[in-house]
Amino acid sequence: MSNKQTRRDFITQSLQCSLLISFPQLLTGCQTSQPVLTTGAGQDIATLYLRVSADNRFQLTFDKIEMGQGVMTGQATMFGEEADIDPRRFEMVPAPADDRYAAPDGIQITSGSSSTYQRWERLRRAGASYRQAVLKAASRRLQTPISSLQTANAHIIHVTSGKRLPYAAFNQYMRASDLDEPTSLKSPKQYRYIGRFNRSLDAKEKSLGLATYAIDTQLEQQLNAIVLRCPVHGGRLASFNEAAIKRLPGIKELVVITGGLAIVCERYYQCIEARKQLKPDWIDWHIPEHLKVSSAELFSNFRKQLNPDRLSFSSPQTHIEATYELPYLAHAPLEPQNCTAWFHKGTLEIWSGTQSPTLTKNIGVRLSGLSPDQVIVHVAKYMGGGFGRRTLEPTIDAVELTLALKKPIKVIWSREDDMQHSALRPMAVTRMQAVVQGKQIKAWHYQTVSQSLIQDFIRDATPYAAPTWLPNWAATSLGKMTAGSLGLFGVMPIAKS
Repeated sequence: MSNKQTRRDFITQSLQCSLLISFPQLLTGCQTSQPVLTTGAGQDIATLYLRVSADNRFQLTFDKIEMGQGVMTGQATMFGEEADIDPRRFEMVPAPADDRYAAPDGIQITSGSSSTYQRWERLRRAGASYRQAVLKAASRRLQTPISSLQTANAHIIHVTSGKRLPYAAFNQYMRASDLDEPTSLKSPKQYRYIGRFNRSLDAKEKSLGLATYAIDTQLEQQLNAIVLRCPVHGGRLASFNEAAIKRLPGIKELVVITGGLAIVCERYYQCIEARKQLKPDWIDWHIPEHLKVSSAELFSNFRKQLNPDRLSFSSPQTHIEATYELPYLAHAPLEPQNCTAWFHKGTLEIWSGTQSPTLTKNIGVRLSGLSPDQVIVHVAKYMGGGFGRRTLEPTIDAVELTLALKKPIKVIWSREDDMQHSALRPMAVTRMQAVVQGKQIKAWHYQTVSQSLIQDFIRDATPYAAPTWLPNWAATSLGKMTAGSLGLFGVMPIAKS
């Protein structure tokens, strides 16, 4: 341990190393995670990321969610660079919920602007391994040394004769062991696509209205639902006039779920129309007294926690001070929150634009009591914005409803629902002070007061991030214990500082 390394740093790095040792298959991409698979007459092959058809078409699996940040194009560029395949040739398909696409912590998730750097080496190595395997297969088939072969845009070129053959011509001659051998990566000077490819692979589908989102899911006999929620976060449903509500046009079912009272209709617009006709006294909510606070009260409390001391200064120095107040804000992605679920024939299927297929799958497992292989997550190819909001609540709503009704259910949060009831970005009060002399800052003081966002998220998400073999009560307790202990270790990001 170096003199500058703290005990906490050492423990953190040791844990990271343990995770890397425990999950080596997650770090090697298709080199070791999945050997070449032959299908049909041996003309098609597939690895963890790539499927190559006999007619030289390439299907690339992208394992980070495309929500408008360019992940799809980025992953195609990284893989295509090393595989020597023009990114435009790829048919892009989203990865299913599969541990092999997870990070070293075991969670398959897109968050923290980490997609490119997490996949920078993994996808490039996967592409390089595939290219090397094609070269070996070509050498084997053509009975010529690899040194006499080159690659160019998904084709093998025999340097001496100039003969040019597509990669797919060598599908049946590839071996799984060809992918296991170490390969070198290109240097920046050799890049053909990285830093040069300027097309967006999703632009055409989106421009022509062909892009499909989770909200587009439509199944036979599917019902639609909205959830009436307590006006105050943390409150719960106390009672409701079932007879009066059920008499409203279009309502097929009323179901009490964790999120509140679900109105189930054949069509979504019927749910919205029914809600408009609700009388105030038909539903009663229980709101604990400690939750009956206003934004004005919260801002006042936050201001009181700021240190009132001013920076000292003397002439000709100037003191500058400003206080900024940010209210609670909904993330409000363009595509409303939604999820479709169907429990049938002992299987639970979930259709979702989710930022974490792992959490989505685990929600299904924990709420249904089914085994992981009985829960199937269909990840949408596109997501209409996320901002950290595409995981928990809509999935819980849909799964609870389909388990209760045994029918395919799509839950949609209206724009109003999302603005009022979603997990909000926390409010904050920030004071900045500076002492300036001329153009130089002589002193600087920054204070901010806000909630500990990380603690709340860990408490709510840990039950679904924990391994599914852990009992529900233990997973829930783990989330509460972990969140509660963060303060003891001084780990409370996005809190008072």
